[in-house]
Amino acid sequence: MADQKTFSFNVQLTVKELWQFSLYHSYKGLMGIFNVLFTIAALYVLIMNWTGMTVSQKVLMILCVLMFTVIQPFMLYLKAARQSKVPAVKEPMQLLFTKESISIAQAGQEAVVAWDQVGRVEGTPFMLIFYMDRVHAYLIPKSLMGAQEAEFRALIRECLPKARYKRV
Repeated sequence: MADQKTFSFNVQLTVKELWQFSLYHSYKGLMGIFNVLFTIAALYVLIMNWTGMTVSQKVLMILCVLMFTVIQPFMLYLKAARQSKVPAVKEPMQLLFTKESISIAQAGQEAVVAWDQVGRVEGTPFMLIFYMDRVHAYLIPKSLMGAQEAEFRALIRECLPKARYKRV
């Protein structure tokens, strides 16, 4: 049964996982819609007015098209690479989930968090994100969950009210 089972994950985030998390935050919601609309509009203007544009206008419009499709993802990757070297991220973290609580251990320090202290949990195609508040989150890459992913997701749905989880 899911209520008797414990789930333990040894999380050591990679640059790729941090980058995926950053991309998720940058492109979700209204900001993601704006980015897509801006890129489509810039591409439309570029194609429709190509022959009538000066070289500087063409360069500017090409930069607008590349802004959210190439430049921002590249900048987020560089940020993730820097972040992956920070000791708090570089050190492996042990997360233990039970029906009663979540235990977090890293670098000799431990904390126990009750499920009612979890702000929300969001699922992405690549990971589960446990938001403790607006600033702090724990990431569990899908690759770590393996065969126990369905049972783990069931535990989350059991321990949190529906309003506090999304795509779990």
